[in-house]
Amino acid sequence: AENNISNIELINPINRINLMSYYKDADILFLHLNDFDAYRKVLPSKLFEYASTNKPILAGVSGYAKDFIINNIDHAEVFYPCNENEMIEKLEKICKYNTIINRNNFSIKFSRESIMINMAKDIMDIKNV
Repeated sequence: AENNISNIELINPINRINLMSYYKDADILFLHLNDFDAYRKVLPSKLFEYASTNKPILAGVSGYAKDFIINNIDHAEVFYPCNENEMIEKLEKICKYNTIINRNNFSIKFSRESIMINMAKDIMDIKNV
């Protein structure tokens, strides 16, 4: 409001039923975890929701979440938490994307079925040692 910006909408929390329609209508999905040690060790489930939308993702994260995004989610830009200059740089990069985003491989790799199969394989390997 202070800068007369009208193309960004901040909304109050909404229920899960309506959430996907907001994701669908968004141009960019934003995630920010503050610069706390505890947040360097977490992987927000929100990343899996965001990655399933095929929308660009702008994330202010560090630690495990940063590494996970870089290694697994295409068309996602990461900036260091609370660094607004880097955030603006990454946002400008996203605005130059000129491609259709397809994260089907991500959805397959991290589907519940794939995770359960891989976990079962790991358990079987441990028992066979």
